[in-house]
Amino acid sequence: MKLERLFNHKVLIAIDVTGSVSYETAIKGIQLCYKLQDNGIDTKYCCWDGACGPIKSKQTEDLNNEFNIRSIGGANPDCVFNALKERGEHFDKIVIVTDGYFDLESDRPTVKNRDKVIFLYHEDHMTHPGFEEYLLSETM
Repeated sequence: MKLERLFNHKVLIAIDVTGSVSYETAIKGIQLCYKLQDNGIDTKYCCWDGACGPIKSKQTEDLNNEFNIRSIGGANPDCVFNALKERGEHFDKIVIVTDGYFDLESDRPTVKNRDKVIFLYHEDHMTHPGFEEYLLSETM
């Protein structure tokens, strides 16, 4: 994925922190957020599993202290869309960093927001046809 694709967009990096996603993959999601910010792209991030955590911006603190994963179980990227709606937040593009181990049924918010969603998978990934998809390694 070329970073230029995200210029002039407000971007949310939504990082899957379910048990099947490695800590290293999640850290790469945070690093992608910082890389986009450093390139002038309005970017924030959140962590999700069965629920969506707080939406954060780049911090000056040590990355490991800032990024304290506490998975509550489950794997449902729709919680990100539901949280944004409840919180009154808007993003033009939502980049979901994940291993893809969840099902997408046609009536779910992720599917309805297909044009906003970009999936980034680590090397051992599942795909969801019809979505814009890349390997995380292609962005770093």
